[in-house]
Formats: sequence, C-alpha cells, structure tokens
Amino acid sequence: MVEIQGLVEYHTSVLGDRKMDAQDMKNTARRWFTGVFDNGNFDLIEEMTAEGYIWHGTRVGAVGRNALADLATTFRTAFPDLNNRFHEQVVEGNVVVTRGTTRGTHKAPLDDLPATGRTVAVPWVNFTRFDGDLIVDDWQIYDELDLMIQLGVAPESS
Repeated sequence: MVEIQGLVEYHTSVLGDRKMDAQDMKNTARRWFTGVFDNGNFDLIEEMTAEGYIWHGTRVGAVGRNALADLATTFRTAFPDLNNRFHEQVVEGNVVVTRGTTRGTHKAPLDDLPATGRTVAVPWVNFTRFDGDLIVDDWQIYDELDLMIQLGVAPESS
C-alpha cells in the first residue's frame, strides 16, 4: 500500500490463479529466494514459477526453470553456508524489488576458481515479476567484480 497526499493505492497482482496484495508479493519473493538459494528447495521452482519462467542474472544471462536448480547448486556448492539477508522491498504493480546481501564462505570451486576459504558479503538487487501468484521472471543485479575482489582473485581498485 502506498499513500500519496492522502490517496491510498493498493498494489496487487491480479493475473493468474490468485490475487496477491503487496505484502503477499513481498513475502512470496522472500520465501522464493530463501527456499531456492539458502535451503536448496528446488521443488519451489515448479511450485512458485510460471511455465515460461526466466532468471536473468549477472553471471549467467537468461536461464529457464530447468537450469535454475543447476545455477543455485553451483553457488550452494561453492558457498555451502550461503544465506541471504533482505534489507528493503518495494512493490510497483506486479513487481517486487528486493535489495539484499548474500553471505557465504568459498569452500569449493566456483566454475574454474578453486576454493579460497574466504567469506564474502555481496550486495544485490532483484526484480521479481508476478502473474497472479506465480513468478514470471527474476532480474538480478550484483557486482561480480566486488565478489572477485573479496575472493582475492581480482585487485582492489586504488
């Protein structure tokens, strides 16, 4: 709900099977992120996303439902204590914008990068778009250079 000069606007996502208000969408976006990335609950991918779901990310470009579990597994393997903290969420229409930080310790290879044992904290912003109660797509932005600096494989800028 947004109040502007005494006017109250209720943001909802009304397509799909169920009408969701702004708080429902925020809660769903947090459950989605925590479930898939923190807990590895890949059943949520089919449960919470629309058939044509696409993840758009800094590292991988665009991937569909089937490849999302592989992407999450890559990061969960490299950072087995991976966890996300949510700092702020804003709803505009059927989109939830979430600002957060992913923390974890690099204990296994990440692609060709051997484990460094370093703990990282990487800030990110994610846009989650809904069609009713299903997630249609996610657009995530994070600073991969900052991740590489924290892992000690890229020089810090002077």
